[in-house]
Amino acid sequence: MPNCKNCQSEQVSKNGFVCNKQRYLCKSCVYNFVSGDVRAKPETAVIRTFAVILYSVRKASYQLIAKLFDVSPSTVQR
Repeated sequence: MPNCKNCQSEQVSKNGFVCNKQRYLCKSCVYNFVSGDVRAKPETAVIRTFAVILYSVRKASYQLIAKLFDVSPSTVQR
């Protein structure tokens, strides 16, 4: 069984299914988690790094970065 994602404890038990994935419950900190839960796309990290570099050298505006991520410029600003 996997270790707890919150406290790294080994006292974990199965706790049903969510979205056809096994859910676990930590007995130490009462934290529910899914093993192998990947919500972010791996290629997003590369785009995010590129956007930060462009913005830091003053070559990209919030508007351009917003278009790269398909979000609003106010989200980029936050």
